[in-house]
Amino acid sequence: MRYVMFFLIIRKVYINGNQIFPTFSNEDLIITSTGVELLLKIPAIKATVMFKSLMFSVTLPHSLFYNNTEGQCGTCDNNRKNDCRLPNGQIDPSCPGMAHEWKIPDDKKPYCEQQPPTTPTPPTCPSGKTDICDVILSPVFQQCHDVIPAQPFFEACKFDVCHMPNISIGCSSLEAYAGRCAAAGVCINWRNSTNGRCELRCPKTKVYKACGSSIQPTCNSRYPSHSHLNPISFSSHSHFIPISFSSHS
Repeated sequence: MRYVMFFLIIRKVYINGNQIFPTFSNEDLIITSTGVELLLKIPAIKATVMFKSLMFSVTLPHSLFYNNTEGQCGTCDNNRKNDCRLPNGQIDPSCPGMAHEWKIPDDKKPYCEQQPPTTPTPPTCPSGKTDICDVILSPVFQQCHDVIPAQPFFEACKFDVCHMPNISIGCSSLEAYAGRCAAAGVCINWRNSTNGRCELRCPKTKVYKACGSSIQPTCNSRYPSHSHLNPISFSSHSHFIPISFSSHS
């Protein structure tokens, strides 16, 4: 489930019909949620799935998935030449076009069965529409430029804002780049440099921090820090920190 509030998407997690917060674990998986960011970890395959705002990411270990994937990331061998693989093994020069070939049949989503319409090449992006993307290459992110290459995020940002009507979609690229920077130990406080376009307004029980722990402290004895918090916490960007560490915050 998700509810849109300003640029904030509040996510709720349910296990067998019961909402879980802030964390849940069993023999197969670990789920942590701040209400804004959701992390799913599958220890058996060392996989992590993150949902946040308008984006998600999947992190897989090379030890298990090297030369063992298909699709957008190719075979997971750090060779961009085989990225954007089609189901038949061929390489599609257009990653957005490739995505349509990997649809999963779902009777509840018949609209997904429709073939993408053939449209003429769109006109050049209007001047000024990609201004939000310039923040990625600006001094705001300068500390991270030598740590994480900025150009791929900049190009992705321009593509998104030029092909989608909601200009705030560019915030996702900035957020994604800031997230990679944070994971590399570089905290970037970037939202104040977007002229309000990527501003987040927090719920009353939370405050905004550019970086913070991925798992919030809690007084709930069901989630002791030694058994749940430490193994899966990491530095993350744009995190929401509860003012009160009650399990109901």
